[in-house]
Amino acid sequence: MRGTSTGLRVVRSAYGHDAFLLETAQVSGLVREALELAEVALARAPQSSSRRS
Repeated sequence: MRGTSTGLRVVRSAYGHDAFLLETAQVSGLVREALELAEVALARAPQSSSRRS
């Protein structure tokens, strides 16, 4: 997607593979960023008559 920042995001944590359950501040920031990127992508996408709102 042109004009957006995409890539790997790493949650640094001492909790290992369960970090996504415990590092809520880091994870919520990443989820927010992903949702904002999706919103931008949808706004830029050409509108189609077959697309439902």
